[in-house]
Amino acid sequence: MSIGRINFRAWCLAFFLIAAGAVAAPVAVTRAQTFSPYSDFQAMSLADLATLQVKLTDVGGDYGGHLIATVLFGAPGHPPNGGLFLPFRRRGQTYLGDDFSRYTFTASEEELKALIDSLALLPRVTDGHVDPRGTVSFSLLESAPDTTRAFEVIVGPSDGAELFGAMLAALKHNRAAVYALRSFGCVKWMLPRTPPTIVQDRVEVVSSGLRADRLHPTEFVGTVRISNISGAVIPAPLILVVSVVADLFDRDGMTCNIDPPGHPFINLITSGGFAPGATVEQVVRLRNPGGGKLNAGFKVYAGAGTP
Repeated sequence: MSIGRINFRAWCLAFFLIAAGAVAAPVAVTRAQTFSPYSDFQAMSLADLATLQVKLTDVGGDYGGHLIATVLFGAPGHPPNGGLFLPFRRRGQTYLGDDFSRYTFTASEEELKALIDSLALLPRVTDGHVDPRGTVSFSLLESAPDTTRAFEVIVGPSDGAELFGAMLAALKHNRAAVYALRSFGCVKWMLPRTPPTIVQDRVEVVSSGLRADRLHPTEFVGTVRISNISGAVIPAPLILVVSVVADLFDRDGMTCNIDPPGHPFINLITSGGFAPGATVEQVVRLRNPGGGKLNAGFKVYAGAGTP
């Protein structure tokens, strides 16, 4: 395991950390409510999905005296209510991350439908099993006036990689969703393992250099121009990885599979391809409270894979 990988896991962990000293009183669960089959959720209309909630919970224990915060999301206009999941907790499983501040975002009814349909292709997710080595709980809950339906599967690393891969593909246009899922999945070693391809020998990267912003003294700004010099189309997505010890504004994520991991990246092109002779420019803005000179490196990756 590389030092960079360890440092990035620490960064992801910091993104989701909850102080263990703030442990809430345990919730008594005498018997879990009956779960509904996954097919019930796949049959829901868009109107039904307006009240759907999706939850990811770490059930694998604490990390050095800390817990990983639960991810909870649903459609706009319906604030998520994690308390509705309490009657469906399984005996013998830990759901401590549910009892603290959660990381939340919204997804449209159409995105939720795409998510459910994508996962329907994964029988080891939709069967609702409990992996004895499982460390992540994936739950669905739909609350109607007359009934509440819930589904849960607890996955280990193998099934988890398929789960996170399908979720990321279904929600790929939802920036907040991708950021949260990538961060949670990287901590749990459940992101798809194949990285995109480095294309540094097929592009020319020219940087204007980073200069201090006179209006914002703690920020540095510059422009990076990437040109395709290969004579062939480079398949999208095209991403720019920035190697620098500073906080990159408007980053689309942090690398997990690219070695060394833990660097911010920006999506340059998300669909189609990067044509021969084409050029794309990207403004890079970094927060550097120390105010010292920044030396940044830039690498370009392309094609299918998880950064």
